[in-house]
Amino acid sequence: MPADLNEKVKRYEDMLKRALKKAKYSPIPGSHMYTVAKDYYTMAEAYYKDGVYFWKTKTL
Repeated sequence: MPADLNEKVKRYEDMLKRALKKAKYSPIPGSHMYTVAKDYYTMAEAYYKDGVYFWKTKTL
């Protein structure tokens, strides 16, 4: 039987949370690419936090 929506959301939320904790910046600190990597991480973290907020408040 396929997983229901609540189960899938929880599974993907947990997976992204673990991925964000493991993520590291690879470029040389202070370089342009380090800034780009930091921006990407910040964006991913913001999407994660927004998703958690919308899921908890059921405002989707």
